[in-house]
Amino acid sequence: MAMQKLQCELCGGRLIKRESGEFECDSCGMAYEKEVIQQMLVTLDAPVQIEGMANAASLLDRAFILCEDGDFDGAAQGFARVLEAEPRNAQAYVGSLMASLKLRQESQLGTIKELPSSYQWFERARQFADSDYRTVLDGYENLVNEKYRPRIKFAQNLTQLQTGQHIAFGAQAWRVLHVEGKRALIITENLIDIRRFDASSNKWAVSELRCWLNGEWYGKTFIPEEQRVIATTELEASEDKVFLLSIDEAKQYFSSDSDRIAKTSDDDAEFWWWLRSPGRGSYVAAFVDEDGIVFADGSEVDFSLNGVRPALWLNLES
Repeated sequence: MAMQKLQCELCGGRLIKRESGEFECDSCGMAYEKEVIQQMLVTLDAPVQIEGMANAASLLDRAFILCEDGDFDGAAQGFARVLEAEPRNAQAYVGSLMASLKLRQESQLGTIKELPSSYQWFERARQFADSDYRTVLDGYENLVNEKYRPRIKFAQNLTQLQTGQHIAFGAQAWRVLHVEGKRALIITENLIDIRRFDASSNKWAVSELRCWLNGEWYGKTFIPEEQRVIATTELEASEDKVFLLSIDEAKQYFSSDSDRIAKTSDDDAEFWWWLRSPGRGSYVAAFVDEDGIVFADGSEVDFSLNGVRPALWLNLES
C-alpha cells in the first residue's frame, strides 16, 4: 500500500513536523496541534509518511509573506529558523532587519531614516550576499544616503543660525525666532496639521497634542542625527522636545499680528493655530487667529479645526 502524506485542510499543502512536536503546513503556514494530527491519522487507512522540518527556501518564502501581511513577529521567527539551518543566508538577514523595522517590502530599506549599514543584520547580509544581491543592497544604502545626507550635514553645522533666518530641518520649513547663547528657538513656517488640543483638558502636560507631537510626529519627522541636536525644554509642568508657544512667547517673538499669521501647507490658506497656554476657562486653550491676533480667552479644546504650529529649541553646540 502506498505511503500517504498528511495534507493541510486549508490549502492541501504538506504537513511537516516541527521540533516542538506540532505540525505546520509547508505552504500556508497553518499550525496543527498534536491532537488534531492524531485525529487525522485515525481517518487515514494507509501508512503515513511524517516529514521533517521544511526546507530553508520554503521557510524563507513564508517569512517574507508574513512580512507582507504585517505579521512581523511571525516573520522574525521564520527568518530565525532559516538562519539556524543556513547561517550564511543573506536574504534571511535582510528579512530579519525588515521584521525588526516593520517593513513589508524589501525596497522600503531605501526609505528608512538610518543608513542601512548601521544595522548589523544589513552588514551580515552584505557579507554573505553574492555580487548581484550585494549591488541591490548597496543601492538601498545609496538611496538613504542621497536622501538624508544633506539633512545630516545641516544638523551637524548649526553655529551660523540668526534670528529671522528661514531654514529646512526635519523635512519641514522653519523660521528662527530667537538665538540665545548656544541654542536657537525655531517654529514651523506653516501649520503641520489640523487637529484638536485634547478631548477635555486644557493642560498642555497631559494633552493629546503634546503626546502626538513628542511621539508619532517627532519620530516620523526627524532622523536620528537631527534628533540629537534638539534640546529638551523644561516647560511649566513638562519636559518636551517639541512644544507649542505660550501666550507670552507668541507675543514676545513676533513683531506684529501680521508677523504671526500662519498658513496651511496644502491650500495656502491663513488659519488659526493653538498655543499651549490655558484659556480663560477649564475647557479652553489659547490660540492665534487667522489675522495673527492672540486670543487669550481661548477655544474649546476639542475643536478639531485649529492648526498645529510646533516649536523647539536647537542645541547649537551639538
